[in-house]
Amino acid sequence: MVRGEGLDIYEYHLGLLPIIYPRFRSVFTKNGKELILLIEDSSNIKDFSDVEVENCTECEAIENHVHLFDEVGENNRKRVTTIGTAIAENLLKCLTKDFPGKKFIVFLDINVHDSVVIRFHQARENEPPYFNVIEWENILEFKNY
Repeated sequence: MVRGEGLDIYEYHLGLLPIIYPRFRSVFTKNGKELILLIEDSSNIKDFSDVEVENCTECEAIENHVHLFDEVGENNRKRVTTIGTAIAENLLKCLTKDFPGKKFIVFLDINVHDSVVIRFHQARENEPPYFNVIEWENILEFKNY
């Protein structure tokens, strides 16, 4: 969610609803691979049935990313970490409930000088996670396994 000029506080919070109260969909690609995707705007749902996807982890992580805050500054790091952690834990809880037996990773990327971004993907045996959190000090990882 990008908060820009002309976007009032109500529009901003309405934009966060899809990540606070998430809904998901399961889609299959042209080559028969399943993707779990966040529904941000039900009037604008991307079709993957004609798309061949080789790296499902990367595709899900890119499609399932939401900007929570922009340019929050170092003095707000603790607050955005608290808010982002709550949203990430809730997202993981909802994914686990809606897709029992599937493994998920939720990432919270806290860059206080750019954007605070949340994203998720399924954990797959044949594909590495989107981020190696050991290499990224600003990224928190939440798993259901």
